[in-house]
Amino acid sequence: MRVRLMEGKAFLSLVVLTAFFALIWLPDPTWGKQPGKEKALGGEFDSSSVYEEVYRGVAESVYQENVVLRFGIQSQDFAGGMGTKEDPWKIANAYQLNKVRSNLSAHYELIADIDLGVPPYNEGAGWAPIGTKDIPFSGTFDGNGFTITNLTINRPDTSYIGLFGCTGSDAEIRNVKLENVIIEGGIYVGSLVGYNRGTITNSGATANASDSKVDGKEAAGGLAGHNEGTITNSWAGGKVTANRGPSHIVGGLVGRNAGAITNSYAAGEVSGAGPIVGGLSGSNTGIIQNSYAAAAVTGSNDVGGLAGINRGTITNCYATGQVPGKSRSGGLVGDNTNGTVSNSYYDKDTTGRSDTGKGTPKTTGEMKQLSTFAGWDFASVWYIHENNSCPRLRWEQETWPDYSGFHVALEIPGSKKVDEAFSLRITDAKGIFENSLNGDIKVTITSNQSGQVCNGTITFTGGDATVPITLNVSGEHHLTVEVDAVTNSQQVTVTVVAVLERIEIIKPPAKTQYFVGEALDLTGLVVAGIYNDSKTRELTITGANISGFDSSASAETQVITVTYEGKSATFTVAIKPDTEAPSAPANLRSTGKTTTSISLAWDQATDNAGVSHYEVEMKPDSGSWQQVAAPSGTAYTQTNLTPSTTYTFRVRAVDKAGNPSSWSAELMVSTGSSSSGGGGSSGSRDSSYNLQSFPLTGLALTEGDKLLGKARQEEGQARLSLAEFDGHGVILSVPFIQWLVQENLPLILENSGLVLRFPPYALDNEQISALDKNAYVKISGREITGEEKQEILDNLSPAGTGSLFEVVGALFDLSIQILSTGETGEQEAAFITGFNEPVTITISLAHLGQLTQEQIDRLKGVRLGAGPDGTLIPIELGGTYDPETQTFSFITDRFSLYTVIMTEKETRITLTLGQPRAMINGAACELDAAPCLKAEVNRALVPVRFISEALGAQVEWQEENRQVIIRVVRDQKPGEISLTIGSAEAMVNGTTVQLDCPAELAYPPGRTFVPLRFVSEALGARVDWNSATQSITITMMH
Repeated sequence: MRVRLMEGKAFLSLVVLTAFFALIWLPDPTWGKQPGKEKALGGEFDSSSVYEEVYRGVAESVYQENVVLRFGIQSQDFAGGMGTKEDPWKIANAYQLNKVRSNLSAHYELIADIDLGVPPYNEGAGWAPIGTKDIPFSGTFDGNGFTITNLTINRPDTSYIGLFGCTGSDAEIRNVKLENVIIEGGIYVGSLVGYNRGTITNSGATANASDSKVDGKEAAGGLAGHNEGTITNSWAGGKVTANRGPSHIVGGLVGRNAGAITNSYAAGEVSGAGPIVGGLSGSNTGIIQNSYAAAAVTGSNDVGGLAGINRGTITNCYATGQVPGKSRSGGLVGDNTNGTVSNSYYDKDTTGRSDTGKGTPKTTGEMKQLSTFAGWDFASVWYIHENNSCPRLRWEQETWPDYSGFHVALEIPGSKKVDEAFSLRITDAKGIFENSLNGDIKVTITSNQSGQVCNGTITFTGGDATVPITLNVSGEHHLTVEVDAVTNSQQVTVTVVAVLERIEIIKPPAKTQYFVGEALDLTGLVVAGIYNDSKTRELTITGANISGFDSSASAETQVITVTYEGKSATFTVAIKPDTEAPSAPANLRSTGKTTTSISLAWDQATDNAGVSHYEVEMKPDSGSWQQVAAPSGTAYTQTNLTPSTTYTFRVRAVDKAGNPSSWSAELMVSTGSSSSGGGGSSGSRDSSYNLQSFPLTGLALTEGDKLLGKARQEEGQARLSLAEFDGHGVILSVPFIQWLVQENLPLILENSGLVLRFPPYALDNEQISALDKNAYVKISGREITGEEKQEILDNLSPAGTGSLFEVVGALFDLSIQILSTGETGEQEAAFITGFNEPVTITISLAHLGQLTQEQIDRLKGVRLGAGPDGTLIPIELGGTYDPETQTFSFITDRFSLYTVIMTEKETRITLTLGQPRAMINGAACELDAAPCLKAEVNRALVPVRFISEALGAQVEWQEENRQVIIRVVRDQKPGEISLTIGSAEAMVNGTTVQLDCPAELAYPPGRTFVPLRFVSEALGARVDWNSATQSITITMMH
């Protein structure tokens, strides 16, 4: 039995496609539908711009379960251009940048800097990446050296995250600068591209703000999360982290490299809670050449200054960042198994490493010598200022200033006071060619709170200088330091605190009268501090600030002192003797018992000064009262009692002044009786068994009572097979169920292929406890088979799980009836609506044989609940599979129909242009006509009968009007597609759709060819094009 559950949405609805979107477009056949709520081509669309621009070239398509809004690009959407290579669309603002997702194969260029730190792009989840795994960006994007700032993405559980989510092999991104990105994603996370298959050139990301970062779970990089394309002349600086989920494969430039990285670098900080962390790339299975990393790297193991793991080739590279990793860590490469490293080095002084065989260690001095890097191309790739710097890439000198010209630190760390002089120390100050600064150089320091606090000439010696600072405003100051000889600035944070001059009691506590023994209550106390910056601040006062309070004896006036940072103020209270007794504890009750123990509970007593503890007294049948406990709480268990003995208990409260309350009402409780001992036959159970330990006599016990009692004695648990009652259910008396609850016994009922486990208090609900002792309860776990089962499955509503599934377990009806005698003397029955505690249901799946892990992952327990229209809705309950017992277990809190399902499967069809063979789920299928390319319009055509029937549709040929009719039923709703040979119009559910490539006949062999993407997507499938292999993959979930 297979049922499609898709929340009642129609399979085929109105489809209106413009000629621009209707069919597959080659060499860009990835243009098409991207399913998902609020999703459009290439990723999630911005709803605000969608609704503003809905009149601009909109083409709508409604497919089986999604509405996809597709937008044809109009010239007014951009600042100019036509979207071609010769005349690309021109982008001047954030709105126009967002429109790139409307055509993923066009050509674009920036003509201005763009700030994305504006609504809606910095709100909620932030920027929606351009291009997806299924529909990547395949055009060109030229930043022209302009800067995109404040890119914000907050999608911690979403993969393919960056300005671009995914790029195809034909994509080109160049001359793009990103600044101050704040990105949080799942897998494949980068500032520029999440997953790159194309080319990235002359592009990078720089962090000029303290909160700038790229954070992912796996495959996170400063520029790209995953690269299997080419990255050249590019860079990344800032923080890259992976401290959630797998927390591994992190790199300063690229998380995982399977392509080529050349002439590029990374700086900043790279950290992962897990392994495989590298200053440039977390892992490398491709090529890294003429590149370096100056990033500090932190990870658990497989940590390297350049790459955490290398299985590829590294040539002419170096690393200088600190590497504090654990096992398999190295100055250049952490783990180089099966990898190749040649002519590459690392600074053993700064990295803290001295390993060999995976990069050559050198001292800091040697790293600044030209002779160290013999064989490197210093004519066109590298340059070096000997004795001053490590090698740098020539394009850096020509294009970008030095990003690390100096460092700023507090000379004496810690908080400063208002008007207190302190110093900032500027160290390692270098010019553009990394020469240390010497002499009198202008320094400007600006505070975000106080404005400019330094603007003068400071003397530098060997790149170091000390700058005196005084701040007269308290709070956190972000100081921006600029050194004129260096073309950048750096920030340092200084916390400045005002000096407390005195404190005042603005309002004393609300409570100023206390009884002897009461604790001090500071509620309502308001204390203010007056500071030397002329500001008054409310202070947080706790018991640690209070002295002088003593409630051990009465006092008409007691002075209480508040002390804060050496300043003090006072208020007064009065202490009176407490002569008022607490209230008597109410509702003394037994919460459980065994043969040797009784558990008690009672309601909390009240007192004007608070209850200190309770006194519990007990006496046996013929004994006298004796105190047995003095608990501080409202529960107590008395142990070491005699079986089958009645005890009487009472409780009273005692306040902090020692005043006792009156005694509670007395409670008589009997311990349980010990087992009568003895074994039993190993055959069927004896229904004449007398339940000697049952505490209530004179009642008629059912066979179920007796068999469960026998099992309790012989097996130590209340276990019963419903097969002994022909599988129809067992009848238990209400007193027996109450006894099971008191004995804290779980109830286990078994049937063929089913086990029900009731926790001790599952049946202790209001419906049962309200019954008299003459009532009975029938518990049933009946398997439903035959026509009755088929009728139930046929009545399933298309809602619930949201996917296809197959019923793989037996179907059981779990119910409990109350059987009692009414006023007329006739037997009455009523169903119990739910359990007091969840019940575990275990269903056998042994008939399925050995399951694969993939099959196990698709198993789910379900309850069939009533839908609003009288149908049944499958409600997922999850569960776990036990491969040893071949059973599936899940829990429920109500009575209903239960079974186990296995969710949807996938059909995948792969076709290659010009090849008469297809692969369907990995199996080869011969075609009598090969898919072909309609060169005039760049459209892929396929035999209609093959593709339609492979996707579950029926095909009819009507000779009289030369039409192909494709019919399919999805979710019990029919759909129909009609195409006429030679016509550019098609009909979908009665609606006309314009095509730019009509269906046609091919001779030989006389087969009807139809547009691939149009038919596949109309039938609910996804189409993906691989330009490298000229192959097309059609994926359908069913």
